[in-house]
Amino acid sequence: MNELQNKLLGALEYFHNFCAEHDLQYYVIAGTMLGAVRHEGFIPWDDDVDVAMPRPEYEKLRSLIHTVDSGKYRFEFPDEVKSKYPALNAKLYDTETTFIEKKRSPVKKGVYIDIFPLDGVGDDLEKAKEEYKHFYKYLGVYTAISAPFLKRYGLIKNVGVLAGRIISPLFVKDKKLIKKIDLICQKHDFGNSDFVCVLLGGEGPKTIVPKECFGTPVLLKFEDTEVYGLEKPDIYLKALYGDYMKMPPVDKRFSHHVQAYCDLNKSYLDDCKEKAK
Repeated sequence: MNELQNKLLGALEYFHNFCAEHDLQYYVIAGTMLGAVRHEGFIPWDDDVDVAMPRPEYEKLRSLIHTVDSGKYRFEFPDEVKSKYPALNAKLYDTETTFIEKKRSPVKKGVYIDIFPLDGVGDDLEKAKEEYKHFYKYLGVYTAISAPFLKRYGLIKNVGVLAGRIISPLFVKDKKLIKKIDLICQKHDFGNSDFVCVLLGGEGPKTIVPKECFGTPVLLKFEDTEVYGLEKPDIYLKALYGDYMKMPPVDKRFSHHVQAYCDLNKSYLDDCKEKAK
């Protein structure tokens, strides 16, 4: 592991222990789940950690975070963020680090893990896919107004980002949009849904899977610790990555996050303390 992955692993271990202590259910997902299955740890070039919690557990976490001392780690939900374009999902920050991603409105925080709600999408797969198309329009607007310009996007996507920046503010208030997206995610009751999806992950309708794929969380080896993963991950990982045990071409082995600044030995809170003096 590199130094950043070590920091991420520390945050993941804290989160795992926190969930165990408070009887909360979670799963590692996306590249973190793939790493657990294929590498028994991080994908070598990965620089993030993604976890998901069934919506009722996610809301339980929201109600818990202000009642406990989380030490050097800090939970944060979107409605607590003062920046113009907060993330759509909760995060757990390492407050002893400083990390800024390249976004339209960069926010100085620490190294973090993403915590997504796992939402129910009903008991009819085809209907769920149709509803996702409606949901994705809102998600697309959010992306358009919050995304940065990046070379790897190419001309067409960057023109879309520009158009979103010019047009969207005329019709969309960002805080209301984020609230609207969250309410759409909660349209279906998780307990009564046969199909589920990490809607805020933005991976599309292909990741709508039977709830039994997630099932009872299973302990998996991850570096020198253990984390909880899906009970039946094969369908989920195939939907995301196809032949997921096959390594991608060398030119595809890169992180999808773009760092603007990273200091793993300086707390992002230091600047706040200096301003307060």
